[in-house]
Amino acid sequence: MNTREEEYILALDKYLSITQASEYLHVTQPTLSIFLSKLEKNAGTMLFERVGKRLIPTQTGQVYIKYARQIMVISKNFELETAALKKEQQGQLCVGCLEKRSHFLMPRLFRQFKELHSNIDAILYNDHLEQLFEALTEGKVDLIYANKDLQFPELNSQPVCSEHLLLVLPANHPAAAYARPVGGCPFPYLDLKHVEKETFYVPDKGYSIRFLIDDAIQYCKANPQTIRPIKAISLGCQMASEGLGISFTTEAYIRTMDYPLPSCYFLTGDLSQKVEWKVFWRKSAVLPRYMLDFIDMLKAEEQKSSVPAPLP
Repeated sequence: MNTREEEYILALDKYLSITQASEYLHVTQPTLSIFLSKLEKNAGTMLFERVGKRLIPTQTGQVYIKYARQIMVISKNFELETAALKKEQQGQLCVGCLEKRSHFLMPRLFRQFKELHSNIDAILYNDHLEQLFEALTEGKVDLIYANKDLQFPELNSQPVCSEHLLLVLPANHPAAAYARPVGGCPFPYLDLKHVEKETFYVPDKGYSIRFLIDDAIQYCKANPQTIRPIKAISLGCQMASEGLGISFTTEAYIRTMDYPLPSCYFLTGDLSQKVEWKVFWRKSAVLPRYMLDFIDMLKAEEQKSSVPAPLP
């Protein structure tokens, strides 16, 4: 399917600039300007209002953009279904995932996938949570793996795994003496009230783990004396390993931690609360065999994520 017209319009809507859109599309500015002028002439109305060098979609332009997005999704679904009809001998799979999760999961997963489907071009797409869902609904990616459901009615989802919140302490922290074992779990439980005098290193609001941390503090009725916001979970964990305070992580992220000083990990807060990871795809999409195989591989890899609890 030829979607050049839709691709050009969506690029103009994304960048709201002839210059930036032409750079993104790898065409000259005059080419894009002539394209837009001809399109508006054929439509009999302006699609973008020119405000200096900035483009603002008109009401008609907004309608055009809405249907352009739908056409791109239809085009992507057509490609997938065609690939399936060709007995899936060739094709493309674009998977979106949060960057941190990608580091320790996707390279190994992609290698396994290529061994099974050597003729399928597997592409990894990293971005923030909202952008991942946007890319999926617009047909830019085929699947996304995320830890928060933004409730798009046009998407299907399937649970893959869930993780507990973990409290991170430096090795030999005296509060470890108050930890108690939890049946069926490799990590002992520690109430946050035993560490409320420590500095709490926590991710900024908006991170999914931050909601769990806030709930855990409330559940334990703890009153942290100092809370320091951080941009990365790994930074907080390293601060904890250096004895500068306490931090939080989830079970799978322990696989990526390689600090000079040891840390120990504890369950905390309400144990019924977990981070839920799901794979998402469009309801309108045809899932070829190789996409189903990827989802199965993803589940199998995540099942390997359990690690033994470091001794306090």
